[in-house]
Amino acid sequence: MEISLPLAPLSTSRNRLAALNPATGSLLSWNPNADNIVYTLENADNTIYAGGAFTKIGNRNCAGLAQIGKASGNRIDLTIEVNGRINKILKQNDSLYLAGSFSGTGFKHNHLAKLSSGTSDATLNFPDVDGEVYATISDGNGGWYVGGSFNYIGDSLRYGIAHVLSNGNIDPSFNCGYQFSYSYGVQTMFKDGSTLYLGGSFSDCGNYYCPPRSYLASVDAATGNLLSWNPQPNGNVYSITKKDGYIYIGGSFTHVNGVYTSYLAKLDITSAIASSNIITPNSLVSKIQTNGDSLIVGGTFTNLSYKKNNLTAFTSGTDNPLSNFPECDGTINCAIPDGSNGWIVGGTFTSIGGQSRTSIARINSSGQVDPTWSVSLSNSSSTAHVYALTIIVTKLVIGGEFDQVNGVGGAGRTNITAVNLSNGTNTTWNNSVNGPVYALTSDGSASIYAGGSFTQAGSYARQNLAKFNSVGSTNNLWVKNANGVVRTLATLSLNTRILAGGDFTTIGSTTMPYIAKLSVTDNTNAPIATWQPEPNGPVYSIAISNDRIYLGGSFQYVFYSTNPVIRNFIACVDSSNGITAPRSFDPNANGVILQLNFDGPRLTACGYFTNIYGTGRQYACLIDTAGSGSLSSLKLEPNSYTNCFSKSGSALLMGGSFTALKDSPRNYLAAISTSSGSVSIWNPDLDGYVSDLSLSSNDLYVVGSFDHANNTSAPSTRFGAASWNLSTGNLNSWNPQLLYQSNGTAADLNSILYYNNAVYLGGNFDSSGIDARSFIMRSNTTTGTADAWNPEINCAVRTISAAGSDVLIGGCLHLHVTNHLVI
Repeated sequence: MEISLPLAPLSTSRNRLAALNPATGSLLSWNPNADNIVYTLENADNTIYAGGAFTKIGNRNCAGLAQIGKASGNRIDLTIEVNGRINKILKQNDSLYLAGSFSGTGFKHNHLAKLSSGTSDATLNFPDVDGEVYATISDGNGGWYVGGSFNYIGDSLRYGIAHVLSNGNIDPSFNCGYQFSYSYGVQTMFKDGSTLYLGGSFSDCGNYYCPPRSYLASVDAATGNLLSWNPQPNGNVYSITKKDGYIYIGGSFTHVNGVYTSYLAKLDITSAIASSNIITPNSLVSKIQTNGDSLIVGGTFTNLSYKKNNLTAFTSGTDNPLSNFPECDGTINCAIPDGSNGWIVGGTFTSIGGQSRTSIARINSSGQVDPTWSVSLSNSSSTAHVYALTIIVTKLVIGGEFDQVNGVGGAGRTNITAVNLSNGTNTTWNNSVNGPVYALTSDGSASIYAGGSFTQAGSYARQNLAKFNSVGSTNNLWVKNANGVVRTLATLSLNTRILAGGDFTTIGSTTMPYIAKLSVTDNTNAPIATWQPEPNGPVYSIAISNDRIYLGGSFQYVFYSTNPVIRNFIACVDSSNGITAPRSFDPNANGVILQLNFDGPRLTACGYFTNIYGTGRQYACLIDTAGSGSLSSLKLEPNSYTNCFSKSGSALLMGGSFTALKDSPRNYLAAISTSSGSVSIWNPDLDGYVSDLSLSSNDLYVVGSFDHANNTSAPSTRFGAASWNLSTGNLNSWNPQLLYQSNGTAADLNSILYYNNAVYLGGNFDSSGIDARSFIMRSNTTTGTADAWNPEINCAVRTISAAGSDVLIGGCLHLHVTNHLVI
C-alpha cells in the first residue's frame, strides 16, 4: 500500500528519521523526531518500525523500539520496547525479529499498567507516565485517579495527578493546572464524595488565584480545582482516610495548622483544624486503616502516646487529657487554683500556650493562657525559676530564684515577692531572701511561711525557714532554724500548726529528721517534739486529709529509731501527738515521690517511680486512700517525671518535665481506639517498618521491611509480609515466603491489597517459596502460596488498586520477557 505524503518546507530539519520522495529525493513532511541514533528500519503495512538507542519519538517515551505511522509520523501505541539498543529488525509474516544489546523486552507500560484479575496480560492501550506512580484509586466509574512524580501521562501535561477515564483516555476536564514543586509528588489519595484529597511531598500547589498548598490538599473530584480546605502540615503526608466525620492523616509531619500532632493527625473536615487530643507515634506513619472503633496504623514508630509538653489537664473520672490545653517549652514546677476555676502555674519556661511568659502564667477557666495577666521575672545570674506559689487574700506570693519582678529589683523582689492576683502587677512586699525558695504556705489571712535554702530573710538571719506578714515584713520573733533545705510546707487545720519537710535533721537544737510540726505562735527555736514520724530520708511533699498526713519523699522507713516500719517512698501518719506507728496505707512505690495532692477523695502522686502497689505506673498515679489504699484504674502514664498536680473546678492539672502521656511501646504496627483514646493491648511486635495495610472481614494483611513478627515473645519468620486474625489478635499461618534472592536479601514490600478473596503484593522480591515471582504476585488467603497469575514485572511496584475485574499497578515498572533476541 502506498501513502502519499506532502513535501516539507526546504528549511525543515530532521532528527535521525526522515522520509524522501523516491522519485525526486525531496524531503517529505513526515517527522518522528527521535532523540538518539536510529540503527534499523522495517516496513509493515501502514507503519514503520524503528530500532536504535533512542528513548523518545516526538514527546512520547519509547525505549529502543518504536512503531510509527507512515502518514502521521507519530508513535503508535501497542509498541513493545527494550531496555537497551536494537541493531536490527526483521519482519516475517506477522512476526518481528529483534537483535541488539538488550536484556529485556515487552509491551511498554512505563510506570503504570492495567491488568486483568483473570489473566496476567496488561491492557495495551492504557496510558504510560513519564515519572514514578505512587498512588492509584478507582473513581467508581471504571476509571482511575493516578498520583506520583510525573509531568506527562500519555500525551497530556498533568503535574503529579491525573484522571484516567474508563476508556483509557485522560480526562480533559480534570486538570489541577497547578505546578507542584515536589521530590516524590502525590503519594496518597482519598476520595470522599465529590472531594479528592491529595497527600505527598509536594511543597507548593497553587496559582495566582488561591493560596498554595503544601503536603496536603483537597480538589474537586470532577475538575481538579483546588478547594479552600487547608490544613498546612509541616511534613510529608503518606496516608489519608476518613472516620466519624474526621479526616485522619499519617506521615512525617509534627504540626498541622500550628497544632502539635506528630505523624498522625485528626482534622476537622470543614475547618481543617487539627485536634491536639489524639494518640500519636514517635516516628512516621506510612499507612492508616479503619476497623470498627479502631485505627490501625503502620510505619517506622516504636511508641505511641498523647503528645503533651510539660503541662496537661484531665476532667474528673477520665485519663484522657483535655484537648487544646496549653503546653509550654520548659518545666512546670508548681501550680495552684486561682479561685476562678483556673490556675497559676510556675516553673522554668519562656512560652506557654503560644504566648511569651517567663516562668509564670495564669490559665483561665477555659483552659487558655490569660492574655491580660502577665508577670515578668528575670535573674541576672541565670534563668528565672518559680518553685512555689500561695495566695493570701488578693495577693499571689511567688517563691523561686529571681532578682527582678516586672522590671523592678531590690528589696522584696529577690527569690520571694508578691503581685496582685487579679492582673500580675507588683504589690507591696518588703523583704527578700538570699537563696532559693522551694516552699510556701499561709494561714489564710495574716502570715506567709517560706522554706528553701537561704540564711537571710530581709535583715534577719533565718536558716531555711522564715515567716512574713501580709506585706512581706519578716517576723522578728518566729525563728525555726532548719539545718538542711526545706522542700515542702503545709498548714494544718485551725492554722495553728504548719508542717515542714526536707533534707534537715534538726530544728534548732532538737533532733527532728526530715519532717517537723511547728507552732505558728510559739517563738522558741524548737519543733513540737512529741510528733516525730521519723522517716529515714528526705520528705519532699506533704498532703493533709482530716487527721491523716501523707508523706512522700526519698525514704524507706518511718518511725525509724523507735518502731521501724517499711514504707517505701510514701506513708500515712496521724496528725495528733504521740503516735508511734503509721497507718496501714502502704502503696509501696519503687521510686522517689516528689509531690502529693488531693483530687477530691483521691490522692495524686507523682515522682520518679515506675511501679506502685505492685502494678506498673510510671511517674504519676491516682490512689484511693481508704484502708491500705488501692490504685485507680486510670492511667496517666507520662513519659518523664511530674512535679505537681492541682485541682481546680472539675479539672485536674498535671505539670512536670514530660513530653507525652500514655506511653505505649509498639514496634511499627498498632491499633488505636478512637473512642477511648487508648492503644490496643494487641502487640504484633515487628522487627522492621510497615509500608502498607489491607483488611479482609476477618484478617489484617501487612507488608513492609521486616523479618519477624511477635519478635520479643515468640519470633515467627515473616519476610516482609504477615497477617493477623482481627478477632483474636493471633498471627495467622499465611506466609508468602518472599525473598529477593538476586540481591541476597529478604523481601521489602511497598503495597498490599486484599481483593476478591485474594491478596496482591507489590515490592522488591523475585521469589515466593519455590515459585519465581518478580515485584508483584497474587496469593491465596490461607497459606500465602502464589497462584498462576504472573504479570512478570521488571521493577518495584509501589501501588496496587482494583475495581471490577481490573487491577491497576504503579511504580518504576515496565513489563518484560527475554534477552538479546526476541520473536
